[in-house]
Amino acid sequence: MVTDAVPTGDGIALQGYFRTWLTGSLAVDNSGGKTDGALYVTWEDGRFNARLDVESPFGLYRNANVLITRSFDGGTSWSSPVRVDNGALQQRNGFGIDHFEPAAAVDSTGALAACWYDRRDDPVNYRISRYCGVSTNLGSSWTNVRVDPRSWLPIHAADALVNPYYLGDYDTVATDRTKTFTGFQSAYGDVSLNAPVPNQDVFLVHIRE
Repeated sequence: MVTDAVPTGDGIALQGYFRTWLTGSLAVDNSGGKTDGALYVTWEDGRFNARLDVESPFGLYRNANVLITRSFDGGTSWSSPVRVDNGALQQRNGFGIDHFEPAAAVDSTGALAACWYDRRDDPVNYRISRYCGVSTNLGSSWTNVRVDPRSWLPIHAADALVNPYYLGDYDTVATDRTKTFTGFQSAYGDVSLNAPVPNQDVFLVHIRE
């Protein structure tokens, strides 16, 4: 048992009605240093902020936050979860904020990076952007940086024959072992015109400490 986890959104989908809770990313420290062998698990979790939602089978909509837990004994025990997204839990107008689908990696120095989709820049929690963060203290605290200047609508069902609730889940983080992290994300390439295209594109961004 790593940790308890709380479903996000309405338990099935996030606002915009695309599937959610594709949760769980494991990062292993292979740096060879003092932290070698550390394990990190990150996921989206709905424990911090909830509102009534009559369309939810559970009666609530829970905003997603990115959490991380760590183990230094090969997975026998795990730390209390830490929030990776370090902004406010709500907008000033009272809307909650979704941060979702995280991935993480560890570089050759033992530094940790995570990237995720984020709605903090939209006051009504609808348009999506991409954020990443770096931790140099074993995941105890995090930077948060927007890495894509674009934001896009949660367009989905581009391939309704496969699944009408897929938004596009092509996101991960990797390291080239030279203190540079690489993040992959999916987004609509024509977002500057606010015009949907048939399929999402996959983009690559570099995150440096």
